[in-house]
Amino acid sequence: MQTLTGASLAERTAEGVRFAFDGGWECRMFVLADDLVRVLFVRPEGLREPRTWMVAPRGEDVPWQGHDRLDVARFPRPTFDVDTHQCDVAIRAGALRIVVRLDPFGLEWAFSGTPFAADRPTSAYQWSHKSGALRHLMVRQSGDRYFGLGDKTGRLDKHGRRMRTLALDALGYDAEKGDPLYKHWPYVIARDDESEIAYGFFYDTLSSATFDLGCEHDNYHGLYRYCEIEDGDLDYYVFVGPRIRDVVRKFTELTGRMAFGPRWSLGYANTAMSLTDAPDAQARLSGFIASAAKNEIPLSAFHFGSGYSSIGRRRYVFTWNRGKFPD
Repeated sequence: MQTLTGASLAERTAEGVRFAFDGGWECRMFVLADDLVRVLFVRPEGLREPRTWMVAPRGEDVPWQGHDRLDVARFPRPTFDVDTHQCDVAIRAGALRIVVRLDPFGLEWAFSGTPFAADRPTSAYQWSHKSGALRHLMVRQSGDRYFGLGDKTGRLDKHGRRMRTLALDALGYDAEKGDPLYKHWPYVIARDDESEIAYGFFYDTLSSATFDLGCEHDNYHGLYRYCEIEDGDLDYYVFVGPRIRDVVRKFTELTGRMAFGPRWSLGYANTAMSLTDAPDAQARLSGFIASAAKNEIPLSAFHFGSGYSSIGRRRYVFTWNRGKFPD
């Protein structure tokens, strides 16, 4: 992959700053709030995904046609300071400070004067002319902790894993190591080992992506992690906690929250393909529910999956298999 080189400060804008690279690439940084900064890379030919459906600040619903990716009018956009030097540019908004190295290009993040994250000093932003893939590489410490990415297998802390975000059916997956698993959820919560500051990285892309959180190793580059987007735009948001629960709250403020559901939806809901795929599925399901009641296991709901819809080896979602479910 090729590295973005030749960075220079192009201009300060009302929303942030813009950097230019050799070959016509641009990096646009938007100061959206005192604890929220967005980083967008634009190809010479423009954006691959000019509209977004993933960001809904202040509880506003997303229109059917999506939002213009370059429109940031929905955010507070506070005042910020920009200090230019020979080798870097410093941006300050509230307690958040970002130092942008120009050669090689990379970002260093600090909160209340304490560093908590940084791009890799070597080749932090890469792209492939042949495949269209984009890669963002960051420094990693051995004690860092990583959470998120939606439905994923194994331990809660994903340090050391390499996983994909891809909406793919995963019937029969391995509960410890299986991947990908159903969801496209390009969002990581990180907790810096040295500062103990928690922060979030959200990549706004509909393209499938690979997150390497410490699986890959290279003696030349030191410890690092990366996100590789298969073929879309590199457009990411960074928000500081400083605690994990603060990061979660700020992420839901950025992307929108679900409507509060009924009380039973907060209880235990079970599903099992082995029950609904069995020839006597209705009897097996009734027996399972009776067993749960006998053993005093609270059960709020049973999700049938797609077993009710099978005809032979195929699934037909709006069909009931009356042989397996007479009633």
